[in-house]
Amino acid sequence: MGKNVKKMICFIEDYIFWDDTIHAHAVKFHDRYSIYPNIMQAGKETWKEIDHYANLFHPGRIEWDDLAGLEPEEMEETDAESEEEEIKSLSGFATLDYSLEFCIEESVKDKYFILLYDGNPIFDGEPYDLENMDGVTIYKKIA
Repeated sequence: MGKNVKKMICFIEDYIFWDDTIHAHAVKFHDRYSIYPNIMQAGKETWKEIDHYANLFHPGRIEWDDLAGLEPEEMEETDAESEEEEIKSLSGFATLDYSLEFCIEESVKDKYFILLYDGNPIFDGEPYDLENMDGVTIYKKIA
């Protein structure tokens, strides 16, 4: 990880409250570092459980990437059709104060996640200069 990366390890007690838990930890992160995190890392099992409960309790609040540019009425129609077809997978979390990019990190145990602030993150699939990669982490996005 780069020199300016801030990090906090967190735990999800109950996946039913996954969104409240993430937000509470993001606020603690802000209290500690005076900046909100911009990346959340977790293992596949944790992401699977978060997706499950997000789809179970808040399917209408999960945005599809292909909904960009649609009017609200069109989004509702598309959302209702897609709800029955498949489980939606989250790729991020946003509030008025911050947004998190969801990333896979298999070394993180089930029910744990890591909140990070990286001022210059590099994600897999993005171009980067191999000669200047000392101490740089490449984050693996969920989607």
